[in-house]
Amino acid sequence: MSVKKEETHHILNKIFSHFDYLLLGLVVFILLIPKFQLISVGGTYVNIRIEDFVVAAVYMLWLAGLFSGRFSLKNVLNFKIIIFYLIYGLAITILGIFVFKTVDPWHLGILHWLRRVEYLGMYLVAATVLKRKNLKEYLYILLIVGILAWIYGVLQWKDIVPGVHTLSKSGQVGTYRDLGYVISTFAAHYDFGAFLILMSLLSWWGYFSHQGRKYKFFFLGLVLGFWWMALLAYARAAYMGLLVSAVFVLTAKLSPWAVLPLAEIINTFNRYLGGKFSLYSYNFQFKREVIQPTRQAFPTPDVVRPTRTPQLTLTPKPIDKALSPLPSPPQLTQRAGSVRDYLDSFVNTWSNTLNKYIGKIDINLDPSANIRLKEWPDRLAKVNYHFLWGGGYYAGGLGADNDYLRRLLEVGVIGLSVFLLILLDFIRLSWRRFRSSNNLYEKHFHLIMAAYMIGLLVEAVFIDIFAASKIAFSFWFLMGMVSQFSGIDSK
Repeated sequence: MSVKKEETHHILNKIFSHFDYLLLGLVVFILLIPKFQLISVGGTYVNIRIEDFVVAAVYMLWLAGLFSGRFSLKNVLNFKIIIFYLIYGLAITILGIFVFKTVDPWHLGILHWLRRVEYLGMYLVAATVLKRKNLKEYLYILLIVGILAWIYGVLQWKDIVPGVHTLSKSGQVGTYRDLGYVISTFAAHYDFGAFLILMSLLSWWGYFSHQGRKYKFFFLGLVLGFWWMALLAYARAAYMGLLVSAVFVLTAKLSPWAVLPLAEIINTFNRYLGGKFSLYSYNFQFKREVIQPTRQAFPTPDVVRPTRTPQLTLTPKPIDKALSPLPSPPQLTQRAGSVRDYLDSFVNTWSNTLNKYIGKIDINLDPSANIRLKEWPDRLAKVNYHFLWGGGYYAGGLGADNDYLRRLLEVGVIGLSVFLLILLDFIRLSWRRFRSSNNLYEKHFHLIMAAYMIGLLVEAVFIDIFAASKIAFSFWFLMGMVSQFSGIDSK
């Protein structure tokens, strides 16, 4: 028995000593393996997948190391506020189920909360097991993953291999000709687009961190390659995030090349505000001709979308408990039988007033943007005044096509504020380390991390990007690197 115990102890010591690469291997697995469903959850597009069990196994092993003293949470940045955020989300979800009645069915609210535990758990693990001396190896491996995903994307574009789209309950498998955009190994084009933001920034990291002309040309080639793939992905919000992050990096380096992505941002806005962005028209033509299906932001069967919308009209869904006709606030105070009735009517009054003025605005936008703008007020009306503190996870349904709105619906102004403060603190820290570090690799790593967060915040305006599993896991892994590498500068 003692021999077996010694062998087990030796194996565990070896695993704990290389736990950083075990965790990185998990991230690579999540990024490269398509999201095939394993167990279907009724009433939602989200399914329990094999990665959930692998993640659980790695987390359990990490907990064993934590309790045995091999790992420590002592120096993890924002640890307490992140734990508060998770506990707050659970408390609001329970209130949404039993008190507010905003979470239905109840089990989806709990499952969505568990997803957030999964995502943020990656941060806690990464911040305790990653090793500063291995920074370059981590980033090289992630770049290799990006190159493999790029190759798979090219093969899909050539109609050789399929992509697995999970924006439907059954999942849609198809090539570029079938789907109309490249998704590579990702679930949809918007999270592949977010991944390309990261890969583009890692390429800039390599360009600025390495000396020698051959390295410069290699990494610049990667920048252009990932930018080209972003066009094929047709992830419009992610594409804007990629351009904004590139401008941030090049401006921080005082490079005149920042003018190029800035000019493309202006050009993109012209297409977007002119209602032409749905055509994704550029000043050059791909030589390969394919019959492309109608472009759309997400699968919507039997819907023909116009290329231009002459007028934007926002019509939020009326709240069931609102008084009709709506009296003024003083009358409400007299007639309302409870504080809840007063708040119901107050919210509806201002909603109708806001809609009255916004509805007069004549804006020609991309059709996908118009659909979102018309949908957002309905989502807010669904949780009513509970958006102040949140209606609980799944209160807004499967998604809101706006990460800020989704957090308002789920964890309210309080939860959204906490989340943004966490991100802003990481941006502040990364920028400070970029300005102070003497190590080129760490210096530019912190620069691209600040840029990556900014790029995702831009994309989050039109998609729930921080709830996309492949992006969420890799994002919090990288934030763990920021936490771990934020100490004293290395020479």
